[in-house]
Amino acid sequence: MIVKESKIIYEEKRIKGIRSLKLTNPKSVYRFTTSIIGGNNSPTEYLITVALSDDAKPVSYIIMGNSSENEVSFSYTSILRFVILSGYEDFITIHNHPNDSPKFSEEDISSTLKLKKIAETIGLNLIGDYLICNGKCIKNIKIKITIK
Repeated sequence: MIVKESKIIYEEKRIKGIRSLKLTNPKSVYRFTTSIIGGNNSPTEYLITVALSDDAKPVSYIIMGNSSENEVSFSYTSILRFVILSGYEDFITIHNHPNDSPKFSEEDISSTLKLKKIAETIGLNLIGDYLICNGKCIKNIKIKITIK
């Protein structure tokens, strides 16, 4: 089996001023997300995983899916592999609702709880789960997130 490590290099013109953001609140997560995907009016749902430094600054990100209007396909293995290869333990997930629904679905909540549990088992820390919709960002408060 061949494993290829990859990192996304920040494009300075698109990410200017964003690398120093601490992604610890919905406002900074929204600013970061819209800078890499260009707004929140995507007709399809996407999932972004962002690896964070110890001070919650983005070090690497990957857009894990961009599927249909109301669901995104991803695997827990892909998310966790990305975080491990980033060399950092902390990460956040961000996804959108193209229909602008501001509520986390039961599937959103259950998949995030499962991801958090698996991550903890292997020493990784999901420190935030965010939803982009209707021109704003909402943090998932139904999961217990602990920040070191």
